Amino acid sequence: PESPPLIQVEASPTNNVASQGPPDEGDGGIGGGQSIDTGAGPSSSASLPQLQSIATRLIAVPGGTFDLGTDAAEVRRAVDACVADNGNCLIEYGEDAAPAHSATLDPFQIEETEVTYGQYLAFLNALGPRSHVNCDGFLCLATQNETDASNVTFDSANYRVPPFLEPYPVAGVTWYGAKAYCEALGRRLPTEAEWERAARGSDGRIYPWGNDLNTANAKTSRPVVDENLRGAVPVGSYPAGASPYGVLDMAGNVEEWVNDWYSPTYYRQPEAGGLNPQGPPAGTQKVLRGGSWAFMPFFARTVHRRSLEPDEQAITIGFRCADDAAELANPGTGGIDLNPQAVTPDTSTAVEESPTGSQPTLPPPPSANNPAGEQTPLATLQPGG
Repeated sequence: PESPPLIQVEASPTNNVASQGPPDEGDGGIGGGQSIDTGAGPSSSASLPQLQSIATRLIAVPGGTFDLGTDAAEVRRAVDACVADNGNCLIEYGEDAAPAHSATLDPFQIEETEVTYGQYLAFLNALGPRSHVNCDGFLCLATQNETDASNVTFDSANYRVPPFLEPYPVAGVTWYGAKAYCEALGRRLPTEAEWERAARGSDGRIYPWGNDLNTANAKTSRPVVDENLRGAVPVGSYPAGASPYGVLDMAGNVEEWVNDWYSPTYYRQPEAGGLNPQGPPAGTQKVLRGGSWAFMPFFARTVHRRSLEPDEQAITIGFRCADDAAELANPGTGGIDLNPQAVTPDTSTAVEESPTGSQPTLPPPPSANNPAGEQTPLATLQPGG
């Protein structure tokens, strides 16, 4: 059969607070706003042990005390670098990540890469038809039946993407959908503190690989190579961008849901430090970490915080799972072991942006129109749709 037509999506405004980023970055998502009564089968939080054979391997991260967050001087340097690169970054976008403070974590494990389309669709297909609309009563993942801004087709029986997309990070997943997948593996979403520890190590680095920006180490909107090619890349495509513990893709590619509720003032509260911080006890939005292929490197810093309502999704948003420490945690065993020498090279390039370079349009990852699955350019999408 022929490949599906190329999918485009208009850049649409989000309701991000000012501290998180440009208010019209255009996440290209759709919101739920209410639970869905579908009559579908069991909730997607059901345990599915058969998924263990395709689960991403877990990397052991040692416990300890480290500095969480950043300070005004670092934010100012990041803003200046963003503006110098034709971006539209403001000090307010980084204020919620200050002040830096001490936190202590128990040992834990985190998945080496972001969850892929292949893994997530195996989860939905194991649950059965229409399972994508029932993760704790909310949408799990948007298919093309809900929005054109999706790579996933659902034909009333099966969930599919073109085969070449299976190793790409799944996108368009709600927080509820991310949580349900992790629980089906017997895992969980990482806390915000765990995510930052896994990304920056114990030495307070600003990017997973160090303190200096290197756009060759992550899939962000820089450098701009060809404005007609944009999107995510297969997971593990940037081995040089690994964190101190060997965790991949923690800068760029897709933003990642974490477990915590979001508050712009949380880092000023005593409970943000101490042992195993869990985030605010309640809220209206969940935290996103890591930046994406559509955003400036400013948003891919290990300290940067964004958020979205948990029942919303976007083509730039995915996730990875975590777990408590195993008794004899071995980061080299279990699940899918990526071979850095064999990962798919980064053949896509930066997202098209507005003339200011600050408001990327948001199409899905590249599609293919040939049997070999080679990437071909998407048609140019004008800023703002």
